[in-house]
Amino acid sequence: NNTGDVLHWIVWNIPAAAKLGSYRIVLDPPRPATSGDGKRVSAQRDYEQAVRLWRGLGEGQGTPQGRPEALRRLESALGAFRSEGDRRGEGEALEEIAGLHALVNRQAQALSSAEQALAIYRELEDRSAEVAARGRIGWATYWLGDTRRGIEHLQDVLGMARDMSNEWREAICLNDLGTIYRRSGEAEKAIELHEQAIAKSRASGNRRAEAFSLNNLGTAYKDLGEYGKA
Repeated sequence: NNTGDVLHWIVWNIPAAAKLGSYRIVLDPPRPATSGDGKRVSAQRDYEQAVRLWRGLGEGQGTPQGRPEALRRLESALGAFRSEGDRRGEGEALEEIAGLHALVNRQAQALSSAEQALAIYRELEDRSAEVAARGRIGWATYWLGDTRRGIEHLQDVLGMARDMSNEWREAICLNDLGTIYRRSGEAEKAIELHEQAIAKSRASGNRRAEAFSLNNLGTAYKDLGEYGKA
């Protein structure tokens, strides 16, 4: 009996925008498996394997040699999710495709995939996923040469994260903005943003993000010639 597993999945997949209150969960009775079920299982398997390949989750994973296979599997999963009308799966596959394209500096493709993912997340009213997709759009826009628009996108993401009281995402966005300002020659502005990112990382208990922001803060001080603070 896997009722407990089903209930666990429901609880963790309730949309972030759902209102507090009492809900009645109705579980449909078991039904025979269909060809569509097989496609969904295969698509999810392709998706999960692709994420392991390009993100480096596991021994021997995350190497450049694995990226073409990761992209092939993600595109296969994307096609299957679309054919089955699985909008959630489609959005997540598109977001991973955007991340993979960005990693190998195919920023136009990254931007296109992230924008498609964003449209789906808006349709699903998933604010948390929308924030992540918009962050990818901001970076892709910046790398395509439009610094002003890239910063505007990330500032919008920062506002959304604050509205959601998501300190973890807020810290990431502050660090991203700091990095772009430093690359644009505004080291003092970058220092201000990285210091805010460090405070938010500590508040949310994200030690990895804290270390990343501390490193970027040191780089910004070096740009100003203040090696003692770096």
